[in-house]
Amino acid sequence: MDLNFQTESMVLFFLVLFSLTILPVKIGATIFGATNNELKLCAISVFIGTFLSMLCLILIGGFLGLMASYIAVSIVYSRVLGISIMWSFLFTFGVFFIQVGVVQALTKFGIFT
Repeated sequence: MDLNFQTESMVLFFLVLFSLTILPVKIGATIFGATNNELKLCAISVFIGTFLSMLCLILIGGFLGLMASYIAVSIVYSRVLGISIMWSFLFTFGVFFIQVGVVQALTKFGIFT
């Protein structure tokens, strides 16, 4: 396998991963006026939120696991990004819609099929 192709694939993978996870949180943090809206804090909140979300889904499962996951991610956003707990639930919902928009844009550009 060509090393150049592998490198290009990895770069594309990380760009897609960034655009689907950290970028929507950064955009949402800016829109919602988060106290801590730096890119590194958005990345930390995505990492912690993903870990807690997967833990909730594994331990609880089903719809209750999904709801616990949503609450856990909202609390992480609240604490890491400096958003009030009430706004963080709306923020999490907003980030989801930004992610859906990014997926649609990437599909339109041929990244996803």
